Amino acid sequence: MKDAHNGKLSGAQIFCLLALFLSGGVGTMGGGGASRDAWLLMLAAGAAAAAVYPVYVRLAVPEGGADGFERAFGPAAGRAVRKALGAAAVLTAAVDLRVFADFTAATALPHSPRIVIAAIMAGVLIAVLRAGTEALGRAAGPAFAVVFGMLALSFAAAWTQLDWGAVLPIGETGAFSLLQSFVRGSIVPFLEGFFALWVLAPMHNRQRPARPAVAAALFAGVFLGSVLMKNIMLLGYPAGGRYFFPSYTAASVTVISEFLQRQELLVAVPFLMCELFKASLCLMFAVRALGVRRRRLWEPVLCAAAAGISLLGRGGVAEAIAPLRFYGQWLFLPLFVVPAAAAVTAALRAKTGCNHKK
Repeated sequence: MKDAHNGKLSGAQIFCLLALFLSGGVGTMGGGGASRDAWLLMLAAGAAAAAVYPVYVRLAVPEGGADGFERAFGPAAGRAVRKALGAAAVLTAAVDLRVFADFTAATALPHSPRIVIAAIMAGVLIAVLRAGTEALGRAAGPAFAVVFGMLALSFAAAWTQLDWGAVLPIGETGAFSLLQSFVRGSIVPFLEGFFALWVLAPMHNRQRPARPAVAAALFAGVFLGSVLMKNIMLLGYPAGGRYFFPSYTAASVTVISEFLQRQELLVAVPFLMCELFKASLCLMFAVRALGVRRRRLWEPVLCAAAAGISLLGRGGVAEAIAPLRFYGQWLFLPLFVVPAAAAVTAALRAKTGCNHKK
């Protein structure tokens, strides 16, 4: 892709990578009891992320050799915060591996042990981390075309079967319930974008890395909102929110003709590809945040740790829903409150001329 040189990434590559990262949960979005307004909340989440991502970018891009957390809290406390977020990134990758394994077991390999699927995924992640961010950026353009091309095709295939009245009325659950769903579910994949931006923003080959980040947030909000809307219009409400993989189920009921039925592949392939990109960027962040020196040794260790955590607990998707919801609730604190506090503190210190010594 043009404008990528000397180990840097172009704005287009950052846009594609972040859009793929944010779409990592396209297979599970809207499942587990989501409201009728889930599609509208996804639009709002994309708009909110567009306002937050410039803050993430400023924290990620070093100034004077220090990142935003060190500028705000000092070298020692800043590194401690960054390491804690590195641990959170490993947990996020583990969640992605768990969902990947459960999805694969539920749709394609019902008799394969989850540990085998997790081990294969961990091996792929090790290879991606060894290849590096620049190689991931080169793959972003073709992957973007495949993922969003197939999702667009799945929408077009279902067009004649859509029940447009199924997404109305809006706001029937009340403002508080909508806010709760927004914080616990809709905004979560966009907050996780912090991990991707920390890796991608310093590698931008232009002076304004916030632009592709904002564009990706808005694009993902609109696209994912459209996917959720399509699911509700195909499966109905509340049935559409009861499935654990609503996008896959919606594709299974799409019929183009007698010869072209069961369009699950149009959703399964994008979901699995996005999960790969998302888990890879989370672990790349973890390697940087934890400040490991022997990266070739620690990359396999972190991948194995994520795979091991993903195997905790028994049962399949149904048993995983409760911890996933808990994960979404606490993620708001480290990925919104802490960066916001760091940004405000760093700005005040810069304004008053109060800087920490290294």
